[in-house]
Amino acid sequence: MRKIVALSLALTAAACETDGGTPPPKPQEPEVTGSTHDTSPPLREIPPAPRQEGQRVHPVKPVPRPAPDGGSNGKDP
Repeated sequence: MRKIVALSLALTAAACETDGGTPPPKPQEPEVTGSTHDTSPPLREIPPAPRQEGQRVHPVKPVPRPAPDGGSNGKDP
């Protein structure tokens, strides 16, 4: 059993030492030809929008509640 383990380790080490062929190509840098960056001013330099006069009114909606019988119709799905 020890001979098999030693042989497999030796073969694995020999396989790792062999040259794997040509090295992988170096990654190329991306080519940047133009610049279309945002030209708006920084947010800290933009004045806040004027507030609207009066109160904001939102419609009042009812809160959903379960049915008194637990919301089931008696059938098990």
